[in-house]
Amino acid sequence: MKKEKHRIKKLLIVLGLLLAVPAVGVIVLTAVSMHRSNRLVRQAAEHAREPYTAPAMDFTVGDSAEPLKIDTCEISQSGSLRSIQIYDAAYLDRYFDSVTPAEIKRVIRENDGIGERFKPLLERYVDMVSEKYP
Repeated sequence: MKKEKHRIKKLLIVLGLLLAVPAVGVIVLTAVSMHRSNRLVRQAAEHAREPYTAPAMDFTVGDSAEPLKIDTCEISQSGSLRSIQIYDAAYLDRYFDSVTPAEIKRVIRENDGIGERFKPLLERYVDMVSEKYP
């Protein structure tokens, strides 16, 4: 009887140790993780208080003998992305003369890159431009 009580006591101690060791490990890992995240939050808060200074860039502004050229129309023919991007109204006439409003609307409807909510808006825009500049 005494031996059995002693054996049960040892078994309870071993079971307690088996349960306590992982629990202590979890507690230690949690504490380390919290300490690390608190340190990162403090560093971010300190960094946010510092005013931003842009890096120094050397450049000069001056007049040039030749006029500044800006690309206002970009035609991409590479790969599957064939597009015309127009940034100047002077190019609109050239491209509106080569296609009809119906063709433009068809391309808008077939373009999966344009959201369904915006397709009617773009089609109305095509109608308005073609009415104003027939």
